[in-house]
Amino acid sequence: MRKLCFVLTALLLTVPAMAEIQITCQQVPGTLNVAVNYNAVGDGNLPRAFGLDITVSDGKTITALVSHNGDFWVHPGTIVITDGNIVSEGTPIAPDEDPGALGGIGTSGMTIEMGSLYAGEPNAPDPSGELLRFTVSGAPCTVTIAGNAARGNVVNENTAEADANLPAQCAVSSIDCFPSGGAWQPQFDAWVIRGRPSCWCNLYSSRQCHGDAALDREGTSKKGYYYVGMNDLSVLIAGWAKKEPPKGSGIVGRVSPTGVPLVCGDIRHDREGTSKKGYYYIGMNDLSVVIAYWAKKEPPKGSGVPTNCPIQTY
Repeated sequence: MRKLCFVLTALLLTVPAMAEIQITCQQVPGTLNVAVNYNAVGDGNLPRAFGLDITVSDGKTITALVSHNGDFWVHPGTIVITDGNIVSEGTPIAPDEDPGALGGIGTSGMTIEMGSLYAGEPNAPDPSGELLRFTVSGAPCTVTIAGNAARGNVVNENTAEADANLPAQCAVSSIDCFPSGGAWQPQFDAWVIRGRPSCWCNLYSSRQCHGDAALDREGTSKKGYYYVGMNDLSVLIAGWAKKEPPKGSGIVGRVSPTGVPLVCGDIRHDREGTSKKGYYYIGMNDLSVVIAYWAKKEPPKGSGVPTNCPIQTY
């Protein structure tokens, strides 16, 4: 028995350790940002490229790519090369029209393409670090990271597909995000009365107070994208002049036919009507803001909608 144990121990010491690329994510404390990290463990074979599908649950969307690792700067779907020269490195998010790609910003999922290109060990990416950081539209929700097979999933430096711990998941928790006190107090009180809707908060939607009731992006990459359009108008129509108790059932706790909370259509965060006829939260004041920002194209097609919600005055 002792001899057998000795032989097994010798074999284990001579077999090279298995390599794995560990992908993890976690909510950045106090924010709706999610950091995605990688860690190469095992035999030291570094990651060369990442092809990932990142999705969020519970009807939430990805609203922005906050940052990404500059060592993995090759973005096949958007890099621009002219006469052999790199004009633009592009973005890690694959275009939604590319085969096998998810919808991207403004939708519940995005496809990531990130690769490294270097010569010599001194220029190699770190074996671990933060790969990227993005923002979700609301919480609670669950972030899921899976490999995108059409883009090779996760690839090692030796061009072989890496053994990765995918799919990986992390939870995003709700935070009390609307300001209070001073000039903010009337709006904060209104926010509490409406059930603390996350769509009013800058961390969830920086354009809601300018008409982005549906918390999404419309348009196409060819004609241009915009944040205020028919999807937002449909939310206003669903909650239009619905009287609050005791005159009616109101909008709190109710959703539009597309599943958007009706309180997101309360663009001005105010109340219209009279005590005699009844009060309501979605009316002409809100529609006027939607009209003001209707179909304003985002850069580079136009100046877009401001991203400074919530604001104290309208």
